[in-house]
Amino acid sequence: MAFLHPLAPWPSQNRVEEAFLFRLGHQLQTLGYTPLFILDRGFDRVTPLRQLQAWGMGFLIRLRGGREVRTRDGERFILKERYSRVDEPRREVGVLSAHNGSTVEVELFLAQGRREAWYLAFWSPLEWEPKNYRLRMWVEEGFRDLKG
Repeated sequence: MAFLHPLAPWPSQNRVEEAFLFRLGHQLQTLGYTPLFILDRGFDRVTPLRQLQAWGMGFLIRLRGGREVRTRDGERFILKERYSRVDEPRREVGVLSAHNGSTVEVELFLAQGRREAWYLAFWSPLEWEPKNYRLRMWVEEGFRDLKG
């Protein structure tokens, strides 16, 4: 958790995080690289995802199960309600919406973990195929076992 001074140039933790992503990503771009940020559920907001796209920076982010998604045809659904269990890994296009009506189109990757389904959103300006994210799921679930 970040604590901000009342006179800080960014009035919220979200804006601080977004500014950090831009600065880090921009530094990588000046070195000739295209950043791909791997983010957890706290970042599944449309505004930073749209900004990363506009800046030419990719992302792979875990989405909350209660996240509403829309298909390209306009059908709306809640991830956990439609995919409470994912027997076979799935990949499809989805649209995430913000309360203000702005949207971001992403590729959805759905896979079953040991305890729960995992919902991932991906976008990259490069031709890149997310592989071996299952290892990330294994690490997360193994860590939970150690804590519990």
